[in-house]
Amino acid sequence: MIEENIKFARENGFDAIMEESDNSEWKEIYRLSIPSSPIYIEKIIIYFLGKLSAVKSTSKHLFAIRTCLSEILANAMEHGNHFDLHKKVKISLQIEKHRLRITVTDEGEGFDFRNFRTNLKKINREFQKRGRGIFIVKKYMDSVKYSSPGNSVTMIKYLDQ
Repeated sequence: MIEENIKFARENGFDAIMEESDNSEWKEIYRLSIPSSPIYIEKIIIYFLGKLSAVKSTSKHLFAIRTCLSEILANAMEHGNHFDLHKKVKISLQIEKHRLRITVTDEGEGFDFRNFRTNLKKINREFQKRGRGIFIVKKYMDSVKYSSPGNSVTMIKYLDQ
């Protein structure tokens, strides 16, 4: 199975895959680096959902995970790396017994996440085209944290809730 995953990743242009396990507590870690092109978003989602399908506690969360991963990858490619194919988006998926941690990092300058509006009523009232994605991610995930300067986000979903 690991060989098939590595072959799939290489055939689809993923730079790196790493699977690790920790003896103290069961976990799997996958790290990928992809060009800033939207054509990779669905491939990454299929790859990660394949990894998650083996974990029974994730099944009721798959829609939320798919939606949030898609949104954050699109944001990193568009707003962070401006679709520059020379810039990479790095994704880390850590599956633990009771939680899932996803980190997405782009090579952009970041954004001021502290002052970003997530008031959906105001966004809708002003007919803004942007801003709903981060709002949706914050609603679906149990924790969403941006690192300074705002070019990396870590999302956590507790699987036993």
